[in-house]
Amino acid sequence: MKRPPVKKPEYAFLSLNSAPEMTPEGYLDTSCREMISPDLGAAFTQKCVTMNPGGRSAQPIRKAFEIFIYILSGTGRLTVQGQVILLEPTSYAYIPPLNEIEIAQDGGRPLVFMLMEKPNSPGRTDFRMIHGVEKNVPAERLRSSVEIKTLFEEKQCAFSVLVVVAEFKAGSSNPECHIEEHCIYTLEGRGTYYLNQERYLLGPGDYLWLRSNTLHQLTGTSQEPWKLLVYKGVPSENPYQYA
Repeated sequence: MKRPPVKKPEYAFLSLNSAPEMTPEGYLDTSCREMISPDLGAAFTQKCVTMNPGGRSAQPIRKAFEIFIYILSGTGRLTVQGQVILLEPTSYAYIPPLNEIEIAQDGGRPLVFMLMEKPNSPGRTDFRMIHGVEKNVPAERLRSSVEIKTLFEEKQCAFSVLVVVAEFKAGSSNPECHIEEHCIYTLEGRGTYYLNQERYLLGPGDYLWLRSNTLHQLTGTSQEPWKLLVYKGVPSENPYQYA
């Protein structure tokens, strides 16, 4: 179901189906929907990419960006500097800037994935690639009804982004306000997001972008866990400071 987008100076509430479909440059048999971009005020770009059978990057890609990929469905192959990584649902990869990468769909179903690109933070060179499958990442319990899986940890790897998968059980809540910009994408389940005095109901395919220091609260409302892909930017001037 398409929802009208809500765009305000401090945040934006959008639905994937409302984002226009386009053909990304440098890919074959591939479409994408741009979800978040600097046009909103964000410091990164996030797209949902669909590679149809036979879809692939037309040639090796080399960008001066940090790149993060999370597989929603389908299978494929990711090649980074000659290293081949097999992709399956919930696979993820963080690729440092200026690495040569190729990605291709495999099998009978389209390969659908989240693609995030963020410019390298000034003066930072201590990057390394990391990849895995979310189901193999141990969960950390924040409280009795909230769990997170950290896909990569900026304090260990000195990234300028932090990505986790969070699960909220029905009735669980997590009020917070932090200095990083913030983005969430609903993978499964439903929940309510409170922003200042506004309330938004989120389901699969809905997402939110928040500017730094925006007060917000998440509450799970469905019987099944509300599962979110969560991004936080790490301020380059003090990458390890959290409110």
